[in-house]
Amino acid sequence: MYQMELDAVKAIKKEYGENLPPPADELEIKRFSEVFGEVFRIEIPQEYLAFLRLCNGFEFNGCIIYSCQNMVENQLDYDFLTDNYIVFAEYDMGWFCLEKSNGKYFELDRPSGERVRIFNTLEEMIKYILSLSVRL
Repeated sequence: MYQMELDAVKAIKKEYGENLPPPADELEIKRFSEVFGEVFRIEIPQEYLAFLRLCNGFEFNGCIIYSCQNMVENQLDYDFLTDNYIVFAEYDMGWFCLEKSNGKYFELDRPSGERVRIFNTLEEMIKYILSLSVRL
């Protein structure tokens, strides 16, 4: 699902002696899914779990996709957004979010909060972030 994009990042990181984070194990996924459901009152998107099973969080060239360990707590940094959105990722120019009311995925401009880009799926959004990290 995300392997091609992760392989592109992995090749660049390898040049600098760095690696991608390891995948989340099934116990982490189970615990995180429970917490996510309790906090957000929705089921965790399967596309996000698929990503975490390959790479538990991501940080490269300023692009960050939250891991099991920091996804929920990072929402506290964006209390002005979290009434309407769940933030999955960020970079210096924006936030990548799920709009709670309609289930659509957006890139929001930082700091205005205006919609910059609409994604059809979370998979599309994550692939965009991974590709963006290579282009920056």
